[in-house]
Amino acid sequence: MTVDRLHSGTGRLHDTSTQPCDYAYSEATVLLDDVADHDRGLLQAAAVLADELLHAYGVPETGLITTDGELRTNGGFTDRNRGALTAWAREHNLL
Repeated sequence: MTVDRLHSGTGRLHDTSTQPCDYAYSEATVLLDDVADHDRGLLQAAAVLADELLHAYGVPETGLITTDGELRTNGGFTDRNRGALTAWAREHNLL
């Protein structure tokens, strides 16, 4: 698996780990009430899991979702996708 991460300022690839990884594993404990509403709690859980999985490939964090449950719409998306994501996030009070 290859994980390509672009620098938001330059658009160039970030360096990732030079060490191969046979697999990635992650787990998180969440309260069902926090994730059932599909709001910030679900984003927090997704960020923790994604960050842990990406660590196996030398990427420190997703950069798209914070562990506070906030979406970062300013990087990593095309203009079209950024607009759609921003509209969705505003509709669900995630920005």
